[in-house]
Amino acid sequence: MKQRRFVPMIVLAIVGVTAITINAAVFIAGRDGIEPLPIVEKANGKLAFGSDREGSDDIYVMWSDGSGLAQLTDTEGSDNYPDWSPDGKRIAFTSEREHNTDIYVMGEDGTQVERLTAHPELDGYPVWSPDGSRIAFMSDRDGNFEIYSMNADGSEVTNLTRDHGFDSDPTWSPDGTKIAYTSNRTGRVAIYVMNADGTGRVKLSHGEDIQEDYASWSPDGSKIAFMSDRDGSSFGIYLMNADGSGVRRLTTSDEEHDYPNWSPDGTKLVFNAYSEAGSRISLIDMVGGGERSLTDDLSNSCCAAWQPVPIA
Repeated sequence: MKQRRFVPMIVLAIVGVTAITINAAVFIAGRDGIEPLPIVEKANGKLAFGSDREGSDDIYVMWSDGSGLAQLTDTEGSDNYPDWSPDGKRIAFTSEREHNTDIYVMGEDGTQVERLTAHPELDGYPVWSPDGSRIAFMSDRDGNFEIYSMNADGSEVTNLTRDHGFDSDPTWSPDGTKIAYTSNRTGRVAIYVMNADGTGRVKLSHGEDIQEDYASWSPDGSKIAFMSDRDGSSFGIYLMNADGSGVRRLTTSDEEHDYPNWSPDGTKLVFNAYSEAGSRISLIDMVGGGERSLTDDLSNSCCAAWQPVPIA
């Protein structure tokens, strides 16, 4: 079986504001006593991503056509895995700047950097809850990689998974009641979903000798994009219903792809594309079809996150 790939560093890109929006805000019913949040319509903002184009791994921003590249961080340690706050004003990210892998947050222009975790073990892959009050992340602070959540200021850290498997790559449902994540608890790397408090775990991946990872919920909560090698060839980007049904492949080339991320209006997906030269950020138009590259592969660019722009 193919081994799970850890991307060394990523590029930060900022996507330009787009006039397209998703349908009017709706409510999704909560489960297990977890109060649902409204799904708020938002426009497409910037892209944040990681890149080693200047020699070290730092976070950059760019517009969705690949223009307007700007560097936000410049440190000796790696900065990567950015994620925008729901109001589009802050970026949570993973950094090794203090010679340890921890979670930080900064303003959208790279200023006002704050350290949220300071544990001697690895804390990384932060993702904001839809209401901005919590951040989910992965950590091996208890001797095994698990999914945790904490307040947006770094307080009240809670272990959500507590099992013997390797749990990683969390992502919130748009209504804030669910977290999808990856685990190898049964021996195969698969996508699971649980309530935001860690209860009610359900396996969404089905199949023999396959690896599936990097789940990303559509803005309306009905679909999940993810990485898989279920066709027996290269890793590609796939789409399924939120209950795991209706799986279909989106990418068509023989290159390997992972780390999909939806645009706030639900019309596009960005993802990593790998070649022998390096990795780049690519985009799929979910409405008109077609793929295009936003960065070249002369350096390694990875793990783009789309800035949500609230609509007044």
